[in-house]
Amino acid sequence: MKYLFVIVNCERAGAQRVLLNLTDSLRHKHEIEIVACRDTSNKYDYSVPVRILTNRKGLNRFIRFLNYRKQLKKIIYDGRYDGVISFLPEPNFLCTSINHSGSTIINVRNDPKIEYKGIFYLLMRFFYPKANACIVQTDEIRDYFKSFIKHIEVIPNAVSYIEKDTCQRNPVVLSVGRYVPQKNHKLLIRAFSEFVKYYPEYECHIVGEGKLKVEYEELIRELHLVNKIKLIEPNNKIFKMMQESKLFVLSSNYEGYPNVLLEAMACGCACIATDVASGSTSKIIENGVNGFLIPIQNEVECLNAMILCQDQTVWNNLSQNATKIRESHSQESFIQSYEALLKKVGLSHVKN
Repeated sequence: MKYLFVIVNCERAGAQRVLLNLTDSLRHKHEIEIVACRDTSNKYDYSVPVRILTNRKGLNRFIRFLNYRKQLKKIIYDGRYDGVISFLPEPNFLCTSINHSGSTIINVRNDPKIEYKGIFYLLMRFFYPKANACIVQTDEIRDYFKSFIKHIEVIPNAVSYIEKDTCQRNPVVLSVGRYVPQKNHKLLIRAFSEFVKYYPEYECHIVGEGKLKVEYEELIRELHLVNKIKLIEPNNKIFKMMQESKLFVLSSNYEGYPNVLLEAMACGCACIATDVASGSTSKIIENGVNGFLIPIQNEVECLNAMILCQDQTVWNNLSQNATKIRESHSQESFIQSYEALLKKVGLSHVKN
């Protein structure tokens, strides 16, 4: 079968990581191509062909959408794909706006109650019912769409392929995520400013990039933590950093199904995550067993959880139980679920 995957860009982020793992597996059985709306500097290297749409700077959103749609429509018609699979709002809108001979599958990767507001909500309500199937990651997200989308499939993210390693653990609190309001790294920075008073041997490393970097730097200077908190650009050593860090904190205000949390647990970090409304983190973490769940926007609870993890018995239990995520969220199960859906949607589309 021949499939086209469409995504915003190939930057080092969660949806792009899922696409990387998915296409790398599917390419052994199918003909796979990728289209990205925009290019980016710090990106993944995919093992299948990637085409970047032409993007003229200065265009408003509506004109840009029409420009992308014209290019993508030609690619889809020329390629005669059995299926077109898109990730994230803009590609989802583009793909569901184009009628073609194959099936169309959209992927929702974030909390829809927050992601779809204003014009995005109207576009979502108009375009998304046109898809042959919609993939979400939790029952809570499925319930949001079920009144107006017929075929919804719940497929949680899987743990990336990570080589097991026995690295020495360092006193580091690690976080990974874009420097944007959603990730709320400021909560971690403030909580760490109190934590380090009790545990001065620790450092905090925040891996990411984005528009809030300058604000983070200013806050770090205000708290006199320049030598303790490091802002690190995304790189290909994330898994090694997870294997060497004692703690991992996900401080987001909302999430879809966070890959970085799965990966940090698979690497044996003691993990602390906010209990987001999409229900994803509470599906991943059993509070007090394989990690700690804390309320969103609560610095005190974040601080308390980090302190609890300094008990060696607590840390050992969390770390050992966290690594079991490799089995419950395996790549093999994820790929099987995805392939089963592709087959089911394809057969249904041909029949109709």
